[in-house]
Amino acid sequence: MYAAAVVCVLFTAVSASQGPLNMPSVPWKTEQTDLPHPVICCSASAYTYKAVSVVSSVKDGSLSTEFIHQRGAYDAVAKMIAVEEVLGFTNGTEDTVKLISDFNNGVEYRITSQKGTIECEKTDIPTRFLHNCLTDEKFINWVTIGDRALTAGNWYKLWTNHPTEDVHVVYTFQHPECVDLGYISRGTDKATGAELWTDFHTRSDYSLGICDPDKWFKPPPECKAVKLLKATPQQWFGRLSPDGKRPIFW
Repeated sequence: MYAAAVVCVLFTAVSASQGPLNMPSVPWKTEQTDLPHPVICCSASAYTYKAVSVVSSVKDGSLSTEFIHQRGAYDAVAKMIAVEEVLGFTNGTEDTVKLISDFNNGVEYRITSQKGTIECEKTDIPTRFLHNCLTDEKFINWVTIGDRALTAGNWYKLWTNHPTEDVHVVYTFQHPECVDLGYISRGTDKATGAELWTDFHTRSDYSLGICDPDKWFKPPPECKAVKLLKATPQQWFGRLSPDGKRPIFW
């Protein structure tokens, strides 16, 4: 049910962002319900997922749009997070960039695989484990998604801890299980307010539990001899996307 519903999340998020994100209005159906305003919402303690991000930005005066496939695993019990971005080719091969965040040992691995060559970087993690919870976000509304009338909630948050950018985010979580369906985010210049980038992120193939933890969280042999580096100041509460440019929202 969740995979089918994600198709509609993009439209839900865009329309919900009409206020704080100042984006074009897209119709959505507001759920007329007596559901309570949730005080806190946390995802399941362990799950895997697939995702697609459509990222638009201006580079050298030209509009650039990236279509990014992503897969990930989240384990709040083991305090491990893995995110992998995939670039696929028509011959069936893949180049990948993967982040493995081991909060128990305070280490994060960035693993790049290109044409069969694997490179690894290792840095410390200057933050606690990042629970996938909504706590201080502003609740926007309840909505229904898709022909099965899946109930979901939209939440808004403004991240201001980047030195030069503000990031506006609208998250969409299914109710009542708090399944993370996706988000829309928008980066703006702190000084001018100009839009720098947008990211439409939808999730699918949500599966409870992690059947093969080593597949997700075990670093390859290439990481064993790599020297641990001191992390640079983390702009997004300790996490960036594998390409090092965009925030990852949990």
